[in-house]
Amino acid sequence: MPRLILFAPAERVLINQPDSATSLINIMSGVKAQLLRPNETPPSDAIVPIRWSVLSLWRCEVGDEDKKFEQRLQLFLPDGTTTEFDVVVPFTMKGQTHKVRTEFIGFLISTPGVCRLVASLREEGQQAWTEISTYDLLVEHVQPDAPL
Repeated sequence: MPRLILFAPAERVLINQPDSATSLINIMSGVKAQLLRPNETPPSDAIVPIRWSVLSLWRCEVGDEDKKFEQRLQLFLPDGTTTEFDVVVPFTMKGQTHKVRTEFIGFLISTPGVCRLVASLREEGQQAWTEISTYDLLVEHVQPDAPL
């Protein structure tokens, strides 16, 4: 199974053509949401309209050449509940490395605390997912008149 050598969310992931040079712009550590009223509790479906991307860089291991895999990204709220951010991207392992760029619009900010972005992998046709890596993203609620 390919080995994950880089897994990071960023505001933008740029992959240059034809040489595949890759740039991560503003690697994310979390999201700050400015509340409109003091001690406000946002609705459970509150989303900030930001664009963000995730880059996964996989290294080919012996026997993985030309095999088909599926990468899954899931975002879990601080209390462990799942969100609508559950994306599966199929890819074929060609060459020594393979890049998967996944783009999102919006970030759920209803619950302050640490959200977990989880990367899982399976070979195409398999049922079970193998959790490969997690990335913590802090959601902060900022009170009115407080600096972002």
